[in-house]
This record gives sequence, C-alpha cells and structure tokens, in this order.
Amino acid sequence: NPAMAAKQERIRVLNEHRRRIEQVDKAFLKSSAILRNLNRNLLDKPNETLQEMSVLVDQMVLSFLEHPEVTLHVMSEKNGGGDELYSHSLNVSVLSMMLTKGLNFSPEQARILGLGALLHDIGLIEVPDRVLKKRPDEYTKPERDLRAMRSTTLAQCGGRARYGRRPAAG
Repeated sequence: NPAMAAKQERIRVLNEHRRRIEQVDKAFLKSSAILRNLNRNLLDKPNETLQEMSVLVDQMVLSFLEHPEVTLHVMSEKNGGGDELYSHSLNVSVLSMMLTKGLNFSPEQARILGLGALLHDIGLIEVPDRVLKKRPDEYTKPERDLRAMRSTTLAQCGGRARYGRRPAAG
C-alpha cells in the first residue's frame, strides 16, 4: 500500500530528526559546560586553555555542522538558564563556522574562526551576571565602566598567552 509506505517513511524521517535534535542538544549542553569551565581557567592557564578550546571547536564541527538545520533549531531553544554568555559564545562560534562552509574556507581557517568566535566576549567573564542580564540603557555608570573594561581583560589574557605571565603595566 503506497499510502502506508509513505506514512511509515514520514514517521521514520521524523524519528530520525528527533534523534538528531536530542544528539545536538546534548552536545550543546556539554559544550556549554566545557566552555564555562575553560573560561574559568583562561586567565591562569591561557596556553593550556586555548589548546583545550581548540579541541572543543573540533568537537563542535563534528557535532553541529553535519546537520545545520537541527543545530539552528537547538540554538534557538537555548535562551536563559544562567548560561547566556556561554550559549551566546557557542552560537556565534557555530554560526561563524557555518558561514565558512559557504565561503569555501579551509578546515583550518574554519577552526581558527570558530575559536576566535568562542573568545569574542572573553572580557565579559569577570562581569557579574546581574550586570550582563541588564539592557545597556539600564546600566549605572560603574556598570558601564565595568563592561568597558572588557577589552583590558582581553589584552591581559592575550599577553598571558603570549608571554606565559601577566603583561607588565605601562
């Protein structure tokens, strides 16, 4: 019966889609937790942490880019829950790597861009969640100043990764 066969095929496709969503969802949660832990170590152990982040990007390529439509679905579901900064960084990284496919970047270029995208808001790791969750027009002057200091944090991190210590002031 062709109608029954078509129905069974639709059911099979939907079940496969649900399975992919579950896999990507688990991978996204795992990646978010890994990123949160790595960010805690970034200022103290920048070289080791960057190497571990590079491994995370490689895992993200395998987990998220095979089925981009599923990944986009899962990304749209991941708002709130206290990990907004990590989810945002993962989203930016995944979207950046998705773009590299369309732009014919090499796998190494895609990996480097994905790593850079993970780090694009690194200066915010020391900004309290209560400040991050506010809209910019709600910031007090000290909160605005704190957010503005994020580039200083990034420069410190870069200096530590390059020299293995905090760069000298001046």
